[in-house]
Amino acid sequence: MLRSISGGRGPDIRTIHPAGQTQRAREPLPSPSDHQTSVPTVSIARELPPAGAPCLPLLPRGSDSWRQCIRDWTESDVRRGLLYPLKDWKPEWRKYHGNGYIQRAYVGQAYERYGALYVNPGASTYVIVVRLGVDGLLARYPDACLKGFTQLYKEIRAESVREKGTGRRSINGTPEERARP
Repeated sequence: MLRSISGGRGPDIRTIHPAGQTQRAREPLPSPSDHQTSVPTVSIARELPPAGAPCLPLLPRGSDSWRQCIRDWTESDVRRGLLYPLKDWKPEWRKYHGNGYIQRAYVGQAYERYGALYVNPGASTYVIVVRLGVDGLLARYPDACLKGFTQLYKEIRAESVREKGTGRRSINGTPEERARP
């Protein structure tokens, strides 16, 4: 007597002998030619990074994640798999990490921009450099720094769009241009 424990759906069949012993029997898996429909294939759309390209480590969750982003921008961390600071990455390495690298670059460049304050006292030929570090970002974006990396990135990006006029543009024109008859 044959009894299937998989409900007749799989190749695992158990034979129950009259003495009560159970013996496992195997059926061969069906070959692709046994199926009338073809099995879909999966292709990878993006190419793999070259050998030796560094990985982009994950940021911790929480309101201090932007501090780790700045550390990743300025210094390497072999313990986390970051062999080179993000600011020193080659362009061919950057393209394999897409928006992850771009977002961290925005925050890192803002740190460089607002982390060092240059003061020119007028007619003097001396330039005084005051290094503010993280305090420069805290002074510039106080609310965003309390909320974490993503909010800080969004604030920096929005400010960049306002200053430079860059941002997403439709191929159909601006909303004002589309509203014209």
